[in-house]
Amino acid sequence: MIKVKNGIRYEMNGWTYLSVKGTPSERGYAHGYLVAKDLKEIFKMLEFNFYEDYGIKRDVFSEVVGQIWGPIIQKNYPELYEEIVAITKGANAGGCKISLDEMIMWNCFVSIDSLLIIVPKIIKDYPKLNEKYGDIFNEESGSAGHGEGGGGVRNSQSKNWWRSLFWFHGGR
Repeated sequence: MIKVKNGIRYEMNGWTYLSVKGTPSERGYAHGYLVAKDLKEIFKMLEFNFYEDYGIKRDVFSEVVGQIWGPIIQKNYPELYEEIVAITKGANAGGCKISLDEMIMWNCFVSIDSLLIIVPKIIKDYPKLNEKYGDIFNEESGSAGHGEGGGGVRNSQSKNWWRSLFWFHGGR
């Protein structure tokens, strides 16, 4: 059993139970702290999966998703954003060194395939990201990347690699 102000985590019958309470910041901090060990393992797995599935490193996904969707979440869902910020702080205090961009990406993880459809169309609206990653997320060429491979990785022969990724990952 692990206890922290505003939260508790315990195991029973093979299940992990987590209970948090309080303001968005209090809930978030407790949540992040109590799952820090799990997040550490998740981000190790994501490092492999993103590169294997998409040919792009996790930190690129984190930065792009965090910088594009972070402000949208902050503006439209301020309580959720406050909680995500606090989860990041709690996770860091619990030993999982992650950034706010990484936590935003993790919050959006189930939508990654859909986000990849949008990013090539909107990245040009984000000058810093476009300068840094425009060759990766390019609607026209799609020719940047680490080469050929399986698992939905785009390659130099795939003009619109993100469309084939969407198909490959079940978005037919």
